[in-house]
Amino acid sequence: MASHQDDDFEALLEKSSLGGPAASRLRERTPLSRARTVRRINELRHQIAHPGDEPDNAVQAARDLLRLLNDLGYGTQGEVPDELRIAARLAEVVADAEAHSSRAGTSPARSQPAAARQTHPVLQNTATLAESREDLVAALTGSSSQIHQTTVEPAVESALVRTMNAVEDMGDDRYADTVAAYPTRTQLLHQFPVADIFGGARRLDAIGIGLNLLVQNFSGRRLVRLAESGCRVRLLFLNPASSAVKRRERELGIKRGELSRAVEMNILHMRRVRSRLCDPGVFEIRLFDETPRITAYLVNGGGSDSLAIVQTYLRRTRGPQTPVLVLRNDTGTARGNEVGESGLFPAYREEFDLMWAESRPVT
Repeated sequence: MASHQDDDFEALLEKSSLGGPAASRLRERTPLSRARTVRRINELRHQIAHPGDEPDNAVQAARDLLRLLNDLGYGTQGEVPDELRIAARLAEVVADAEAHSSRAGTSPARSQPAAARQTHPVLQNTATLAESREDLVAALTGSSSQIHQTTVEPAVESALVRTMNAVEDMGDDRYADTVAAYPTRTQLLHQFPVADIFGGARRLDAIGIGLNLLVQNFSGRRLVRLAESGCRVRLLFLNPASSAVKRRERELGIKRGELSRAVEMNILHMRRVRSRLCDPGVFEIRLFDETPRITAYLVNGGGSDSLAIVQTYLRRTRGPQTPVLVLRNDTGTARGNEVGESGLFPAYREEFDLMWAESRPVT
């Protein structure tokens, strides 16, 4: 029976896009045991994020995940799986505290810094703040004797940024206001869909050569709805006719005019979006002529829930393969008062404002 079902499944795969030569070779290189392990990890992560009415389920899922990752040898590797291991340890602390408070008929206390964090949807991954550094260190190193003293924010889905929040509280301003860093923009989008980054924004400022992250991944219809809902949009493109575009084409080793045409198409698309608005004044498009240094998307201006996605331009490396920083604006929060102007968000905010002031509008 099982063999017959396997044959039917293989036949179905062959008829789909997964039946292509590349996909077939990938399946052949991937042992069934590895595929089952990946599926099990995803199941456990889902149970941690969505324990339902039984907090104990999240406790057990976090412990199972820790055990599984340690069995796989990830406990000694300083890569993403290691971050997942730490996040699972924190999830265990949080879930165990929730289970304890649920059994006791009480709600976990919230510290003032956690309560003060109003976050953008991407930054709502903040879930755990230890009441003291000693408690957090104990949680990270495996000692959970004081886990019931842990302060808890509402459970959320992303483990990575939750871990980064805890590391921030341990490390003071060593990381400034950097929430996360990714080797490529592609990896960022695997973690945070574009809809989570831009959806629901009250203000969106963007600067770059072609702003592909926004223009090519967030539909024109969504942009219209966003602007009509009250979001003010300011887009700053590199002038496609400038000498800087030609230099960038030579750096990337692409045909002359290829990049300039791509930027022109993106600008034309944004002009069409603007033309569909009842108030085109809320959707501004401008051009700059200087050498492009960064691509930056600043969401929600300078509020406490502000988010920035920042990339620098590298020679011979296109945007999707360029490293990315995710920043939060800490000004106006307890932590921001400690960090002061040493954060990165204000620096990129100022860079955008200076370039915007020297740019010229697209009619």
